[in-house]
Amino acid sequence: LIGTHFAEKKWDDGQLHYGLVAVETARCKNGKKTKLGVHTGTLSEPGQRFPVEVQAAAEEAVKSSWSLELSAKCKVEQELEVFVSEMPLTIGEELDQWTAAQLEALADRAAKKRYDTAETQPVLLD
Repeated sequence: LIGTHFAEKKWDDGQLHYGLVAVETARCKNGKKTKLGVHTGTLSEPGQRFPVEVQAAAEEAVKSSWSLELSAKCKVEQELEVFVSEMPLTIGEELDQWTAAQLEALADRAAKKRYDTAETQPVLLD
């Protein structure tokens, strides 16, 4: 049903893709040096979940799919924020615009160092 509703949004792989940004915050040296790890990419699923269900499952899927090691390097507890588009996005301009808007919103975050990673493998929800 969901896959049929969003049929025009499916990519060549037959999956629906959502924009995805994961932000790791590591407060190193007892909070004196904040590091940010900003990961951008997509979350794909076969069209079996409502968008709200995709958003709810995103954080655990990100943790198991992408390498989020910034907090471990500082030996602090992981602070992770996950942002998912409200609806599936088409490849190209629609995805690029959503990602750019998320990154713009993060531009004023204070950090000693910031690491930006464009993830090539989508996070998969089967």
